[in-house]
Amino acid sequence: MSDIRNVALVLGASRGLGLAMTKDLLARGWAVVATVRAPPPRALQDLPADVAERLDVEHLDITSAQDLRALRHRLEGRCFNLIVANAGVCTDIDANMDAIPDDRFTAMMVTNALGPVRALEILQDLAPPDSVLAAMSSILGSQTENVDGIWAAYAASKAALNMLLHDFASRQATRRAVVAMAPGWVRTEMGGASANLSIEESIPRVVDVLTGQAGKRGLHYLNYDGRTVSW
Repeated sequence: MSDIRNVALVLGASRGLGLAMTKDLLARGWAVVATVRAPPPRALQDLPADVAERLDVEHLDITSAQDLRALRHRLEGRCFNLIVANAGVCTDIDANMDAIPDDRFTAMMVTNALGPVRALEILQDLAPPDSVLAAMSSILGSQTENVDGIWAAYAASKAALNMLLHDFASRQATRRAVVAMAPGWVRTEMGGASANLSIEESIPRVVDVLTGQAGKRGLHYLNYDGRTVSW
């Protein structure tokens, strides 16, 4: 793989958006390191040989700092043009704050906010100055654009992610692009059957947006269609 110019690290590729992003990047000729919590899904095991040779699968629980540091050690010497922290969880979407169990609220905060930014903190030195560091956010995390105040606990976790990315980016100075990526409301196991976008309508455009940020320094909150989202 020494002649491959573009290499991505996708954290959370077991299913849904992360799996689709991995497949899209591979289809574009990228080399990809994809992390999963369990055995790799069949879609990553049954690839043609010329594609499979560009894919490495690593085990990672993004909520575990120990797992992240172990992954960083295993990836010593690698260089990534794109690192995307995609892992996320959504529960109790209709619950008011007097009803949601503490453990499920905490799980969303750790998985959706702390885990992704801690991953970028630990892995950032594997990315050169013209690379892109991103985490999967949501328009629901925008205090301006989530006008209906829906999915309160999940939205709060994405707003927390955005703030942590703001802090992270402030310490990047002019070194890299940092992106809070809103993929749209997508029909996945987490997004549900009522979502207005298919994976095929979202992910190729997400990848276009992310790869298009290479060399653009600073923090960006972007929608899948390239529009800047209001914080």
